[in-house]
Amino acid sequence: MEIVKKLWHLVEEPRTRRVMWSLIYASILMAGLVAVIMPPRSVEWQLGHALTLTWGLMLTAGGGLGAWSTLTRFWVVERMAILLCGHGAAIYGATIVANQIIEDGNRMTQFGFVVAFILALAVRHWDIRYWNRDPR
Repeated sequence: MEIVKKLWHLVEEPRTRRVMWSLIYASILMAGLVAVIMPPRSVEWQLGHALTLTWGLMLTAGGGLGAWSTLTRFWVVERMAILLCGHGAAIYGATIVANQIIEDGNRMTQFGFVVAFILALAVRHWDIRYWNRDPR
């Protein structure tokens, strides 16, 4: 328990916000890894393996950079992470829309989550747009 307290105090204020964003990016990192290792078949056959690998790697790299940069206060790196995650999510979102048009079924719930994620990234980018490091 003492180790957890020490690690918690290594994180700059506001700790809760930084840890939450780091966890968000870590979940994107995991989603990207899964897409690279085991691409979703419904998406891969539409895009081909190369493009699926591309958006998976974008999410993996963006998630890793974002998880690290939110805890270390290097916002210039986090802005790169936001771009990588946003572009990867946009490619995936376009595939969802294409699948909605081409196939039967309803994929708009998936698309809604992708749009919400992209908007959350836009809000984060808006918050850190002026500085390369946390000004505190």
